[in-house]
Amino acid sequence: HPAEIELGLERAGGVWSNLAGERSKPFTITIAGTNGKGSTATFLERILISAGYRVGCYSSPHLISYNERVRLQAMPVSNEQLCDAFQEIDCARDVISLSYFEFGTLAALQIFSQTAVDIQILEVGLGGRLDAVNIIDADISIITSIGIDHCDWLGDSREEIGFEKAGIFRPLKAAISGEPDLPDTVIKKAEEIGALLKQVGVDFNYSLQESSWNWESKSRQFKTLPLLKLEGEQQLRNASVALAAIEALPAYLSVDEEAIRTGLSSARLSGRIQWLDNEHKILLDVSHNPESAKVLAQYLQKRKTKGAVFALFSFMADKDIEEILAVMNPVVDNWYWIPLVEVARAADKKQIEMAFSSCKLQQPESHFSDLAEGLAAARKKAEPADCIVVFGSFYLASKLLELVNFTDELSEQALSQV
Repeated sequence: HPAEIELGLERAGGVWSNLAGERSKPFTITIAGTNGKGSTATFLERILISAGYRVGCYSSPHLISYNERVRLQAMPVSNEQLCDAFQEIDCARDVISLSYFEFGTLAALQIFSQTAVDIQILEVGLGGRLDAVNIIDADISIITSIGIDHCDWLGDSREEIGFEKAGIFRPLKAAISGEPDLPDTVIKKAEEIGALLKQVGVDFNYSLQESSWNWESKSRQFKTLPLLKLEGEQQLRNASVALAAIEALPAYLSVDEEAIRTGLSSARLSGRIQWLDNEHKILLDVSHNPESAKVLAQYLQKRKTKGAVFALFSFMADKDIEEILAVMNPVVDNWYWIPLVEVARAADKKQIEMAFSSCKLQQPESHFSDLAEGLAAARKKAEPADCIVVFGSFYLASKLLELVNFTDELSEQALSQV
């Protein structure tokens, strides 16, 4: 396809019709949102697997391997499964051109169909209404949050962005919102088509206790739920949204409380406020827009570290860099810019310098050739009480995980070699 991104359902929908024919689709949960999609999908995935169902989960982007995007029973599918699916799609598309994301979406749908999953969880790539994922009618739709991001594609107001995300709603089907301040466009869309809208703070809620948390809706409640392995208070909201979706499941997809507790306890996801060593020296977060940066900043503020914070960062050129800097600057003592020269969308040195100047901030250290060099410099300068935060883009997160040969948890030995 000539464009990296081109929203629309005709191309992917046409090819899927050729592929799927009269096959029935699995029960489908579609997740849109500015932030929190991946975490919410992971909570749902783990809970449903714990309940005994065969679950497919499609998410993006990946951190290390493309296979991460397509999971069966929480495990990435094989190269062979992906290549077979791609070949089938290539044959079915005939003269229809497909974008990178459309190819990936169709591959996930094909694999889930062929492996007869009970439930498929589909994460929207961009927006919702015109995203390739939306060629499938959702049985439950979720909007995790609504913030200003991807303005070139979705509009520059929450009302416009909300309208795009609400495009995944379907008539008479559950529509779950984790956004406490819903734009009118979302509410109006639900009313127009008769979607069954449930909103956090209105139809369901959660509360944090000292060593547990509670969830309740108008018809059900769970007390003393286990604290989550995913850090940050926003994860409670994501988990709460997942529980609202579980409550909306039809009777034939029953989930008991034990499965909920087991699933919540086992849910993990790389790159979300994740400490990469036992001594809490290096923190990785994929926050890449103002809303997710606020979450990271709040976490660092509440942690009340006595030492300094070194921020190693890269941003994409289309992000609101000034706003991200304004949010993070109160909790950052030393800024280290890491170039991503191989990423066409990445902000270059000039754009970074202009953003710092616009915010009236001292220019960041910017003489590093890559992340390894920047991380080594930060580790050399950092005192024992200091911490290093790597954030700003999925690309940078991926580089860090590759750099330290990430598997499940990083060892101090691996980090010491950087």
